[in-house]
Amino acid sequence: MIIFKNELPLDHTESIESWVNLWTKSIQEDNEECNMGTNWDCCKETAWNELEWWLEDNNLEMIR
Repeated sequence: MIIFKNELPLDHTESIESWVNLWTKSIQEDNEECNMGTNWDCCKETAWNELEWWLEDNNLEMIR
């Protein structure tokens, strides 16, 4: 269950994972053009990090 600190306790897991999967695919495509690694797990970890940075920039704290 993914919720946000100081927000209503709604489970955002499905929508967050959907974003992460889209970003993962985008990262894979971008890295493929640069002849860099395109391993799904590695790209997905990068997508999660980018999501967490984006949330932090918008003053949102994700609680898993």
